[in-house]
Amino acid sequence: MKAVIGASNTLFGLGLCSVLKDDLGFSKLVVVRSCDDLMTALETRVGVKLLAIDLALPGMARGAYINILRERYPSLLMAVIADSMRREDMLRALSEGAQGYIPSNLPLSMIASGLREVLAGRIYVPSVIAHHSSYNLEDAPPPAADTGHAMSSRQREVLELIAVGDSIKAIARKLDLAEGTVKAHIAAVYRKLGVNNRVGAARALAQGQA
Repeated sequence: MKAVIGASNTLFGLGLCSVLKDDLGFSKLVVVRSCDDLMTALETRVGVKLLAIDLALPGMARGAYINILRERYPSLLMAVIADSMRREDMLRALSEGAQGYIPSNLPLSMIASGLREVLAGRIYVPSVIAHHSSYNLEDAPPPAADTGHAMSSRQREVLELIAVGDSIKAIARKLDLAEGTVKAHIAAVYRKLGVNNRVGAARALAQGQA
């Protein structure tokens, strides 16, 4: 398997290489030190399965770059490695399209566990944030509407089910998705519409804003 690591810190990049090789079975790894080099690495290499990206990477703008990567590489598994334990940063990363949010101060064994969850197609948020921060998309501050990117067909399906009052569990069942994936889609829908709850999303749909 192939992976690209975007690491602002050389030692941490080496630690991630060790985790990906020894614990997760990756055979080909590329470590980059800037967003420009990251994009070049993704454009010139076929079959990259995972991107582990440091929010402190030069050019990241604390997560705004994640959405660009998600739009360009929709099937790429993406885990954010961050020095921040703030709930807002976690929600932003997930809403931009990351499948995992992993604090960089966790032990390497826990980082490996988080990356395994992402590789299995699940959304990973460490319990230290999820439990102590009352992880709830409905409580997030309203984001600015992202009118620069069209809503994906899957996000549109999620929006339509939100509008008729389906629960996250019901949406997951109907669309054959993990509940964590549904939450990530909901966060992306809220961001694109500039709302922070179901009522706002349903109203935007009814008013033809979606």
